[in-house]
Amino acid sequence: MTLQLSKISHEMEALGIALEHETSRLEQALPEAQEALRRIGLVADLESRIQRAIGLHWAGAIPLHEPVSDTIDIPPHPSRANIIATDGSQIYPDRHGVALYYLINIGSILFPHGISQPPTCNSQPQVFFETSDLYDGTNTVGSTTIDTRRSIAEVGELARLAAEVVDTAPTLALIDNGLILYGEPH
Repeated sequence: MTLQLSKISHEMEALGIALEHETSRLEQALPEAQEALRRIGLVADLESRIQRAIGLHWAGAIPLHEPVSDTIDIPPHPSRANIIATDGSQIYPDRHGVALYYLINIGSILFPHGISQPPTCNSQPQVFFETSDLYDGTNTVGSTTIDTRRSIAEVGELARLAAEVVDTAPTLALIDNGLILYGEPH
């Protein structure tokens, strides 16, 4: 079905006005937030608060030696660099389908910045239909298991790409997931 933009033009105008107000509010709150960061100053105090929060599944970073309000100038970008990235997708099993299977597809790109070489794109689909892939004991594997397997495959492909270019130039590796993997180990 076609989206009729004329039917939402008033809402889009209201969205723009709301965004303008929110931007203004955030700009006004910024000095207070910066001052709060400067007041933290004592890394030991912040670290003790984080240690208490760890019991609540803290997944953030812990500052080590520098004040959290420090800013660091970015270095000049290199004339030559590799940018690599992976992302995955999946099709979950459908117990009402013609066949019981699931699919994991891992896409990747290697972009060599600074040389006249085109990016290399790759896609690695894999279909899982063996009993050992489909069942965890007597139950069909669930989406959490499949998501975990996809995430592991993404990181594995990223590591493979990184090893391939490690000696050629500084490399930036990107992944479209959190860096902390949650799920069932397999």
